[in-house]
Amino acid sequence: MNQSKVLSNLHEHNFIVQNSEMFLENSGLIYCYNKALNIGFIVKEYSNYNLDNIMSDVIAARSILRNLNINVWNTYFIILLNIADLDKNKNKYREFYQIERNSKGLRKYLILEESDLYRIPFIESYEEEGTSLNFTANFNEILETKDEKVDELIKWIFSEDGEYKEIQKKNIKEKINEILILEN
Repeated sequence: MNQSKVLSNLHEHNFIVQNSEMFLENSGLIYCYNKALNIGFIVKEYSNYNLDNIMSDVIAARSILRNLNINVWNTYFIILLNIADLDKNKNKYREFYQIERNSKGLRKYLILEESDLYRIPFIESYEEEGTSLNFTANFNEILETKDEKVDELIKWIFSEDGEYKEIQKKNIKEKINEILILEN
């Protein structure tokens, strides 16, 4: 997976390249931001896996974000790893995904192939087969319960964009009371 393909996919999801001069000066980092979701991605392509170099870039990116007053909690670091003969050595590279669990710097996603891109909650696959990795639809299916009151609450959370933003406790309590009052 190369950088231009990832940037094109991000652009299809309304992630626009911004602050280029601040990020490009620092080892070719590219920053994309979706204003509607208030989510940003920093993208960098690597030709080999070197944990120290990657983590150094992640820490530098976090510093740049803080200097620009950009929310680091709503920004993800996409690590594009282009390794020759990936198909032949796929098992060898599974260990690389462990970097995503490293909590230092920013939240990270390692992209070895296109399917990895669709593990990111804000990116959907637009395949024509009818299969979609739609974040909301998948959670609706996963979170479906046998209790219709709970299902109603879950639907309400999604209708309030609760998967993207925090819903105030007061509003949640009001909705729960509303659902319980309807029962009585």
